[in-house]
Amino acid sequence: MLDGSCRSTPIAGYAAKDEEGNCYLRGLVASPDGTQDMKAFLSIPM
Repeated sequence: MLDGSCRSTPIAGYAAKDEEGNCYLRGLVASPDGTQDMKAFLSIPM
């Protein structure tokens, strides 16, 4: 579990369907000063 906000640990997530109907998720967690980040991508066939 992550605990973040715009004032502590920036966390972002985005989920959508692509042109073929597959579901995908993009996520990002960054250090508070923005010097480090971790990105993830997941695609699930539907």
